Amino acid sequence: MIDLLHWLWTWGLTAALLIISFVAIWRGGWAEKSAALVIVAAWFLTPLLQHHYAPSAAFVALDGVTALILFLISAACRRLWALFTSASMIGAFLCHFLAEALQHIGYFSYITTIGLLGGAYLVLGLAVGVVEHEYLSRRRTPVDSLT
Repeated sequence: MIDLLHWLWTWGLTAALLIISFVAIWRGGWAEKSAALVIVAAWFLTPLLQHHYAPSAAFVALDGVTALILFLISAACRRLWALFTSASMIGAFLCHFLAEALQHIGYFSYITTIGLLGGAYLVLGLAVGVVEHEYLSRRRTPVDSLT
């Protein structure tokens, strides 16, 4: 049962990310497109850099760079979804250090927290960004688009 849940969690989120990223690149603005590319790149580089879900230096560095880029996108576009996404990734990045500092934290707790903050919440934030961009672009009048 655990293997089935892990499979659904992993591949369900990957499928959701790919679908939402495709829509973000197709219909999103610069912030949604940029965030989608950064998240997809980090998503598929992560398995190459980690060893049995252990936080290697390269894996932590990848999360740090991803958090920094998402923060810069958030600061530039000033949208709430981007703030949520960058805060989630910063939280995932900090969890690596907390797991090392607090040795009594269980491995399951560490993996679940990283999966939520650095996985599911990124997908959710990007989805909200795509929906928001579509809503705002449909609300604009032709005069608004000239300014």
